[in-house]
Amino acid sequence: MPSRDYSRIYPEFWTGRTGKIIRSLGRDAQTVSLYLLTCPSANMIGIYYLPLPTLCHEIGISLQGATKALESLSKGGFCLYEVASEQVWVPEMARFQIGEDLQPNDNRVKGIIKEIEKYKKSRFYTEFVLKYNDKYHLNLPSPSQAPPKPLPSQEQEQEQEQEQEQDNNTYVSFPKKRHPQEYNSDFVAWWESYRQYQSANKHEAFVEWQKLKKNGGLPPVEELMDAVDEDAVFEKWFDREKNKIPHARTWLHQHRWENVKERKEINE
Repeated sequence: MPSRDYSRIYPEFWTGRTGKIIRSLGRDAQTVSLYLLTCPSANMIGIYYLPLPTLCHEIGISLQGATKALESLSKGGFCLYEVASEQVWVPEMARFQIGEDLQPNDNRVKGIIKEIEKYKKSRFYTEFVLKYNDKYHLNLPSPSQAPPKPLPSQEQEQEQEQEQEQDNNTYVSFPKKRHPQEYNSDFVAWWESYRQYQSANKHEAFVEWQKLKKNGGLPPVEELMDAVDEDAVFEKWFDREKNKIPHARTWLHQHRWENVKERKEINE
């Protein structure tokens, strides 16, 4: 595939929530994340073939360093990498390179379809279609008939089984679960922010969310999402075992966003 003339990288890459998470992961993770956005193999949909030796050679990093960086970036929700196929997916790449949505008659729609069809056998194809089919008017057949493997948002014992499979075969997070209708949109947005660190006991977290909401004890969801990331960086959750990270219900019950707010005020 020919290289691109340019690639869009917005200032928010450094100052936004994702940028803060990547900075907390260390210099190698920062370098690898920028490479994934700008390397010659990258494309507008964010799914492409990338052998680890190529990545190591082009940015001057050891195989161990590259592997650790990809694992960290995967946990941080920035990218997914499958060792077996040597394919990477940066889920938000299309949004940054193409836009939030397209009109049906936009010429880029055909280009996106042509590009994603090359990866029809990829494990990332399903999730890409689910994420962008409606936004870009791709009109591709829904891949939901072939359900993915057990998901991280299910109970912790299933998550542990997945982590064992990840350790053996891949550094990829599994596709996200569709949300039951009883979960409101604010909770879903916050849960997606929290589950990258600890994804056990979703329903218990929702029950606690409802209690706090009913009593008027919840700040705006954007503030809660930022507080989760700030807490993760401060408490170094990426360096911990998941069973040592507070469950979402506990985080809510203890009003830990208030601790984050207090730390900010002290630092200011």
